[in-house]
Order: sequence, then structure tokens, then C-alpha cells
Amino acid sequence: MVINGFKKQKCPKCKKQEGLEIIYGAQTREEAERIKQGIAKPGGLRPESGPVFKWSCSSCGYVWGKT
Repeated sequence: MVINGFKKQKCPKCKKQEGLEIIYGAQTREEAERIKQGIAKPGGLRPESGPVFKWSCSSCGYVWGKT
């Protein structure tokens, strides 16, 4: 599914096209709109240590794409 040029990613675990971009920190208006449209999700504050992931599956909860 493509919404305003943004596409949900295919989950490498469950293979469903339900991967949402994880947006960390304060959101821009554009990022807030993508969250509202259901093509991204808020990630809270960016962790100071440990892995930071780019994608999260809204179907199975798997996270992937370390940044």
C-alpha cells in the first residue's frame, strides 16, 4: 500500500505488508500526518544505547532495520 508516496514495508518474519516506519523524537507536521494515516508509528525518545530500529510490523510486532 502506498499513501502519499510512502509505502508499508513487507515484514521479514510474517511476510505481511504491514511494516510501519518508526519515528523517534519530536515529530514534524509531515511525520505526524504519516502517523495519523497509519503508515508510521511514534517510537518515543531515541534510546541513548541499545538497538534503534527503522520498521515495526503492525501485524506481528516484529521490529527490524537497525539504524
